[in-house]
Amino acid sequence: MRHPATSSAGVAFDAPATDQKLLGEVNSLEAAGKTTAPRYMEVLIPMHYEQHILRRP
Repeated sequence: MRHPATSSAGVAFDAPATDQKLLGEVNSLEAAGKTTAPRYMEVLIPMHYEQHILRRP
């Protein structure tokens, strides 16, 4: 189950450019329903938030 704030269109667009190991970890955490686990945000912040929200390279 994807986090409610994640759109499937955005995931499909960004997935090829994303570190596949980290993407796999995020997908595993989501499938296990662990979107409130600290590790979930540890992975998402640099992988998604910093690149797409803050627009850091």
